[in-house]
Amino acid sequence: MVPNNIGAFTQRLKSKTFLELVQAFLSRFTAKFIYLDCLLLLELSKLPVFSDRLIRGRGQVREAVAGDIDEMSLCDGKPSHLFKERFERGDFAVVGLIDGKVVGYEWFSARDYYYDEHYHFGFKLEPGHVFAYDGYISVEYRVTGFYPKFKQFLAQKMVEMNLTTVVCLVDVNNRVAKNTCLRSGFKHIATYWVVKLGRHRFALKSQVNQEKETTPNKQGA
Repeated sequence: MVPNNIGAFTQRLKSKTFLELVQAFLSRFTAKFIYLDCLLLLELSKLPVFSDRLIRGRGQVREAVAGDIDEMSLCDGKPSHLFKERFERGDFAVVGLIDGKVVGYEWFSARDYYYDEHYHFGFKLEPGHVFAYDGYISVEYRVTGFYPKFKQFLAQKMVEMNLTTVVCLVDVNNRVAKNTCLRSGFKHIATYWVVKLGRHRFALKSQVNQEKETTPNKQGA
């Protein structure tokens, strides 16, 4: 369908990155044959640090324990056995609390190999690296200061575990998450194209030219 306002359509095209356009084209015209996801691998080569003005709001955070599994599951409907399996593998998590109730969480893995449960592919983690994944905050408590508090918790754990670098994967279409990470100092170091072709899945990795990368100007957390 062609929009009535050609100018508005052109602006929408200009607002998208090349990777977003490629993904949209393939998803629209090859959906019956190919399922494609484009993921950005982001890296922060230092401890996450935030100014005091961003550590705001009445929410509290602490390390998650097995007793939190049921409440974590209720946050966004993921099955509780998924969280149990993560604990059993040695991953750890932080939970966000409002009046003692779990309203969000984020998971971390410092194992030497990370396998993504959703996209079904994995990759090796370098020594000293920790992978941040599956962060979720209930809708009514977003933009209330939990993101920097989660990362502040992670910084403390990194010191305890002698870790130096944070890495994460962000869907190219998730601009909020991508821009929040870039404003926090993360760098886009690689791109993964995750392809599902019939019953087969595979991931293609391409490195990024750092000189061409830009960081969003807006501030916030």
